Amino acid sequence: MLQRIQTLYTLAYIIITILAIVRFPIPLDDNPERIYGVLSNMPYLFVLLASVSLMLFSKRSFQLVLNRLILVTSIGYEVFELVDVFEQFDSLKQLILIHYSLVLLSWIFLLLANRYIKKDEALIRSVDRLR
Repeated sequence: MLQRIQTLYTLAYIIITILAIVRFPIPLDDNPERIYGVLSNMPYLFVLLASVSLMLFSKRSFQLVLNRLILVTSIGYEVFELVDVFEQFDSLKQLILIHYSLVLLSWIFLLLANRYIKKDEALIRSVDRLR
């Protein structure tokens, strides 16, 4: 499991995402009428799903779908978060820049993991054709 490069990329995604949400969190509006309580915990769900994806190393197609789902929902969440804190951009400028640079780096690692999962799947299919 750990000898696969996509596992290392997924681990890098998990570590960078945890660093971004623990060390550089973006404060959301705590209005009880809105669903920000649930939304503020979404990055932890992304980390949990990425951890589950690590355990699914033998089911590459499901792992690929799960990583794509994590990527799309993570992008949606971060866009929503950026729109929400856009008014506070001047006061949180440094925090936002660091947070989103880490998030962008984590997305790159997840895309690289997906690329190598596809390569691994293609390799397995080509070996099966030779049998």
